[in-house]
Amino acid sequence: MPRISPSLLDNYSICPAFTYREYENTGNDAAAEGTLIHSALETDDDSDLTSEQQRVLEKTREVIQAQLIGYLDWENCPVHQRIELHEQKLTGSFGLRGKMDRAYCNLYNRKALCLDLQTGRNGLIRSAADSLQMAAYGDLLFTLYATHIDEVKVGLVSPRTNEVDFHVYSFTDWEDLRDRIKTVMDSVDDPFKSPAPSDTLCPKCAHFARCPAV
Repeated sequence: MPRISPSLLDNYSICPAFTYREYENTGNDAAAEGTLIHSALETDDDSDLTSEQQRVLEKTREVIQAQLIGYLDWENCPVHQRIELHEQKLTGSFGLRGKMDRAYCNLYNRKALCLDLQTGRNGLIRSAADSLQMAAYGDLLFTLYATHIDEVKVGLVSPRTNEVDFHVYSFTDWEDLRDRIKTVMDSVDDPFKSPAPSDTLCPKCAHFARCPAV
């Protein structure tokens, strides 16, 4: 089985044979910019960003703060029951490992919050409820704090298009999350898997030139 991360699950759900073509860093593309903005979010250092990129980051911080106050009630949570898990590689079901842009657990009110920053200019391509990446992040948090949290709110944030989408998973949804993830992982591991054409994925795939599906 190829190495699978939460961020690849949605791609594999479309085509189980998908493999990213080798990345060429030109220093002036969307991937490089996304890395730069995510790094600034992690380090809280905006000095390398343009003014437009700083606005993207500030909108993201506003969403984070609003969710901390409105959903997690962070200010009223005892300090020793606050947990922040940003950019830590965690292991969930089936050995799936990943890092979340922003993740918080309030053990006092038994809630967790996970946010993923989308820095592209085309907006959200799927909802938080439909996103397998966000389902996997929910699984990571339930795996880590199964006896301490009752629900996980996952959110996709696209500052450039002013889109934010949320979904709340309860603890009773966990088995369904695991089933959704396992179905995709099994399809990737299938030695007889068939590639599926996709206008979005095919140009990015290492197999594009010789793929029988295109």
